[in-house]
Amino acid sequence: MLGEVLVRQTIHDMYELPMDEIVFETEGNGKPVVRQLSSFHFNLSHSGDWVVCAVDDAPVGIDIEEIKPIDLAIAKRFFFQRMSIRIYSHSRQNGRKPISFIFGQ
Repeated sequence: MLGEVLVRQTIHDMYELPMDEIVFETEGNGKPVVRQLSSFHFNLSHSGDWVVCAVDDAPVGIDIEEIKPIDLAIAKRFFFQRMSIRIYSHSRQNGRKPISFIFGQ
């Protein structure tokens, strides 16, 4: 709901369209689009108390994820021992950042 309001306000600010005249439709893949603005692309993401919106004149994507404490013991179930050791080691040195460490490489 808040994401839709954010997109409507953005469109209103950029194109001076009345917010109640902005019509959203759904493409075949389920992605929402704005009927009146074929070159307006947007993407929303939300997590916890946060909502983010990206807009562009080309397809765009954005993602946000609330950082929560994780149980590092689960690494033993899904990673080889060598990677598990790296995760534990990095976590002790850098606090709660083991996932960004893995996927950022």
